[in-house]
Amino acid sequence: TSLLFGLFHVLTGSALLIERFLPTTLMGIFLGWVAYRTGSIFPGIVLHAVHNGLLNLVAIHRDRLKFLTIDEASTGHLPATWLLVTAIVTVTGCGTVWLATRRDHPSPSSDSIA
Repeated sequence: TSLLFGLFHVLTGSALLIERFLPTTLMGIFLGWVAYRTGSIFPGIVLHAVHNGLLNLVAIHRDRLKFLTIDEASTGHLPATWLLVTAIVTVTGCGTVWLATRRDHPSPSSDSIA
């Protein structure tokens, strides 16, 4: 399903954006893991909406965000501090989902066997 998620996001209007396949497929894997861990698709829906909303806000307000010194034309990628913050938020989010959905199953003791 993650591969299909990635393929569906490659087609945008009349353009074919192959460079979106890998990040979108990874996002699909993450959203699938969240659905598996939580037993619900709703957290994934919320994460997908927040992700798309943030991307749209950055695209719409690109001119207002010039003060953040992102010069994509000269660097070709996001600043290292942005990537570091994104990595920290991602690891924190994964850890939160992991801990919040942890299922501790006590092992049966010899006293409970009748």
